[in-house]
Amino acid sequence: MSLRFPGYGLPLLLLALTACDRAATTVGAPTPVTSSATNQHAISVQPVTLRPETLPGSCVPRATPFGTRLVVSVNPGSDVILRSLRFRFTDRRGVTALPRVTPIPGSSPMTMPATSIPPFSPVPVPGGAPLTTTGPIPIPGSSSVSGLMVPGGSVRSLPFFLAFDCGVVGDGTLFIVFDTADMMGGTRSSQLTARVGY
Repeated sequence: MSLRFPGYGLPLLLLALTACDRAATTVGAPTPVTSSATNQHAISVQPVTLRPETLPGSCVPRATPFGTRLVVSVNPGSDVILRSLRFRFTDRRGVTALPRVTPIPGSSPMTMPATSIPPFSPVPVPGGAPLTTTGPIPIPGSSSVSGLMVPGGSVRSLPFFLAFDCGVVGDGTLFIVFDTADMMGGTRSSQLTARVGY
C-alpha cells in the first residue's frame, strides 16, 4: 500500500510551513516611520506655474534666452534662519541650467518689466539667490549662523527674477533648494519644485 498526496498537497504544506516560520520570527508589526516634513517652515513658491519671458539676445530658434519671476514666501511657525536659497532648472529635453538670480525691488515684482529690474551688482553665484542677511545670528549653546532671520508667525516674501542663457527651453521643472536653521542649532536642507511653461 502506497501513500499518495494530491497534486496540490505538497505546495500547500510548504506554504503553511513558510507562513509558520515567518510568524515565529516576527517580533511585531512594523511601525510607520514618520518622515520629517520637507517643508516644515512653510516655504512656498508663487505662482504655481511660472511663465517664461523672452529676453533680448540671439540664439538658435526655440532656445532663446528667457527669464521667469517668482516669489518665495517664508511663513514659519517658529523662528527660522534662511541660510541659502538655490535654483536649478531642467528643461523638457533634459538640459540642466543654473540661472542668474536677481532680487526684484519694489511693490509690484510680478508686473515690473524685465528690462527695469536692476542687475545684481556683486559677483553672482550661478543658481544662488542673494539674500539680505541679518548678519551672524547667535544661537544659545551653538556657533552663530549667518542668514535671513524670519520670526515665527510672520510672512516674508522674497521676489526673484531668474535669467537663463541660450540653449535652454522655457518649459520644464525648476528645483528650489533651501537651507534653514532653527534657534536650537538644528539645520535642514529641503527642496521644492515648480513648473515652468505656458
